[in-house]
Amino acid sequence: MTASAANMQVEAAAYEAAADHATFYFDLATVLERCQSARRNPDRLKLMCEHVVERTAPMEVMLFKDGGFFLMIQSCDGPAADAMARAVNFALIKLFFGTECISDNNLPSIFRSVPVAEIIATGMALSRTPKLPDAVRKAEQASFERMQKDPLLHLAESGMPQYYGLSRGFLPVYNLQRGTASVFFCTPIRTIGGKVLSGTAALTNIDPRDRPSLDNLMLQHSLYFARQIVPTKHATMVGATVSYETLATSRGRQLYQHALRTANVANNPFFIVKIDDVPAGTPVNRLSEIVAMVRPFVKRVFVQLPDCEFDLIRTGNIGVSGLGVSLPPDATLATVARTATWLQRTAAEQSAVSYLDNINRQAELDLARRAGIRFAAGAICNANGALDEPPVDGARLPPSLRLCA
Repeated sequence: MTASAANMQVEAAAYEAAADHATFYFDLATVLERCQSARRNPDRLKLMCEHVVERTAPMEVMLFKDGGFFLMIQSCDGPAADAMARAVNFALIKLFFGTECISDNNLPSIFRSVPVAEIIATGMALSRTPKLPDAVRKAEQASFERMQKDPLLHLAESGMPQYYGLSRGFLPVYNLQRGTASVFFCTPIRTIGGKVLSGTAALTNIDPRDRPSLDNLMLQHSLYFARQIVPTKHATMVGATVSYETLATSRGRQLYQHALRTANVANNPFFIVKIDDVPAGTPVNRLSEIVAMVRPFVKRVFVQLPDCEFDLIRTGNIGVSGLGVSLPPDATLATVARTATWLQRTAAEQSAVSYLDNINRQAELDLARRAGIRFAAGAICNANGALDEPPVDGARLPPSLRLCA
């Protein structure tokens, strides 16, 4: 018997022995469509899938083919094998698309059950896929670990190159009555030409359709710190910003609501959600609807208004805890005084606190105080920019975070 004939017999025997094993095909077409880097670098895609299978189903056989891979379950069968395939599916969805794609009753599925004959038809030998060369594997492993540590890099590597260069930080918001930073909003940050941009200014090249991913990431990052505040009973509050567009779309809203519900922050008095990027001219009743969509899931909701054109004085209470406005960069002192007066009056009518942003001069800060504004933020308040993390351990705020009254 020739060597090739012997190999064929061995292979046939292997397939015959495997005929009773549950076999599944994981189609990565949606991953390749969403993640352009995976299309350009199939070795990385392969390594990431291998990591998932090795962690979730280490005893099973994995065979790559074109834009997907076969998974043969050898350690169990029946419902247990189906459950293992679902576990691999869950881990892959979470890895490539994030937790925002996972809802209570609607987990996307990228796998299907297939007969062993489908593997035979491909002409592949029934053995584990050969490992990548050591040098390639080490390089891809290092890249994979960087993405795991930096979720924003993960988003960029997953087909959203506009997220390259973004980082996360917490912008202090000062209580003008106490002269200390008491609220810290988690925000995206980007440095361009030596200038540090934060919030909306850092997201000018971000497609609004991609904002749910970013908003959920910022939410998770801020929740990590908010959970540390509760046992300390410290007065500091932590907030997450969310785009109006994320809440205005059905998919984005459902994902964000699910994230808030899962986090169980409805009774956490130290956590705030601030709705940003409200379009100018938005009807008051629509803004009220957007607020109502998150109000059951969080104790405090702030809204950042685009201007002073919202007539909230003669409307009913829309359920916000705070109302904010950003001063235009070229605002005259007359504009600052008019804006601060309007904001304080409107916030009082809504039984909310007032928040004036983008205060860059001492004269502007003085006018804000004179108008009764409760919270303020801007260059004059915080020359050091955003912090890596808020001081949530109950310790005294450092001198750089104190604002002279």
